[in-house]
Amino acid sequence: VGEARTDLDPTGHVFVDGSLWTATSVSGPIKTGEKVEVIEMTGLKLKVRKHEEGEKQAS
Repeated sequence: VGEARTDLDPTGHVFVDGSLWTATSVSGPIKTGEKVEVIEMTGLKLKVRKHEEGEKQAS
């Protein structure tokens, strides 16, 4: 689970595991500060979706 550092509509930047990444939202617009979950990584770009509270995190 990471955090949006810019608005993703659909592309922006997220902070995940101590690094800033370029990411594209697959679940619609995500606002700065919202939690995101990584769905896929292609090279240095991530596909993410909004993390819903109460979801379990992958180990």
